[in-house]
Amino acid sequence: EKDQLLDNAPAPATRNKIMIQLMWESGFRRSTVAETKVQDVDQERQVIEAYAPKVDKSVTTAYSDAVAAKLNLYLNMDRGANLYADTSDRLFLGREGPISPERIGMIVRDAAENAGIQEVISQDASGRDRYRVTAHKLRHGLAHHMLHKQEMDIETVRDQLGHSDISITQVYVEQEESARLDKMREKGPAS
Repeated sequence: EKDQLLDNAPAPATRNKIMIQLMWESGFRRSTVAETKVQDVDQERQVIEAYAPKVDKSVTTAYSDAVAAKLNLYLNMDRGANLYADTSDRLFLGREGPISPERIGMIVRDAAENAGIQEVISQDASGRDRYRVTAHKLRHGLAHHMLHKQEMDIETVRDQLGHSDISITQVYVEQEESARLDKMREKGPAS
């Protein structure tokens, strides 16, 4: 589904694909992506060291060649054409200045909608829709990938996601198991 998000990222596609891929590869929260500055990017080493508001500290991640190619294009062409490029040090800019965490969330939801993989799964206490595909689900996807596909230990996953306590990381594992059991109850042999 991550690839479907990338293939269906809304315009400006280069910027939005970088943000989606970066959240998937790093586990960065949307607030960290929004806070990332141009000078936080070390293109030579393919590393980003950015401020993470939720944990009030810097976090560091490496990024892939796929991100590097798009990021180079974005920095050398797209970002420079933005009205705010000369007055803002933020990496990702929108029509009204630095992109907000809320806008990043909307971009991910729009990409999911464009891909035909979005659905409303519930409503919160205020009656607002809760969606299946969100920016935060990219963190969950990375955790799942690291734990189950790459067979990394939970401590490595905790460190990559920046959790202060392993019990927070464990919640990701428990949520996956709960979702799996719900699907088996709904569609499995016992349904």
